[in-house]
Amino acid sequence: IKIADHFNVGIILMGNQREESLCKEIQNLVKCPLRNACGTTDLLQSMAILSKSVLAIVNDGGPLHMAVAAGTKTVSVFGPVDEKVYGPYLGSAGQHQVVTSLIACRPCYRNFRRAACEHMSCIKDIEVQKVFSAVQNLLT
Repeated sequence: IKIADHFNVGIILMGNQREESLCKEIQNLVKCPLRNACGTTDLLQSMAILSKSVLAIVNDGGPLHMAVAAGTKTVSVFGPVDEKVYGPYLGSAGQHQVVTSLIACRPCYRNFRRAACEHMSCIKDIEVQKVFSAVQNLLT
């Protein structure tokens, strides 16, 4: 919402079918117009959307790398996963911002497994303002 208000941009929610309920929950919570494409696009359609986007805010998964390959600026949020290993590799300098929290136990994702964790502070402690600042760095 803060990004849409500040930059006057449209928002498209993307995800797979397992994330449809989360996307609907987000859609119901926000007051700005958005397009919910969650669970309705295949890989090629998702790539087409990303290639036409000014910016993608993504987690540490496949859509991050799709957006980078499409030449789209990215803000990627990394919790337990090491951004030095799984972060954006392509693209020119200044095109990609990585957001993490600085806690001693991160990164804990190794051998495709996350360590047993009761607090998940690595993701829960990332504040909206930190993501917003990364977006500002890329769009201004």
